[in-house]
Amino acid sequence: MNNTLQMRLHAIMLRVTNLERSRKWYTETLGFTVAFEDSHYKLLTLRDQGEGQLAIWELRPGEIPTVATQEAAYPVFISTHASEDHRLLAARGANPEPIQDYPHGLRVFWVSDPDGHRICVLEFMME
Repeated sequence: MNNTLQMRLHAIMLRVTNLERSRKWYTETLGFTVAFEDSHYKLLTLRDQGEGQLAIWELRPGEIPTVATQEAAYPVFISTHASEDHRLLAARGANPEPIQDYPHGLRVFWVSDPDGHRICVLEFMME
């Protein structure tokens, strides 16, 4: 009997207030491409340049986003050059927060999407 789970993470799901605004932000600002779209449920799966996927799903009429859904879980991106990615995001109007350097060679900054979802960008720097 195999004791290994036969599953892997498919995507992280974020609920958004406006699917088209979010599509534009994630494709133009972060460079994602649309991998799957369901117009009936107002759902997109977006793919980054590697194997990472992010799903965005528009809130139904009457649903209200909460701070918990915007900040409790969040995407984390690995960068090979956080300073350059920070500069590019700022140039694209994304208003990233200042870069923070932490002990043991960790460089981190945060950026928020149009719905206020926080996104972490980190770089593991070699010492």
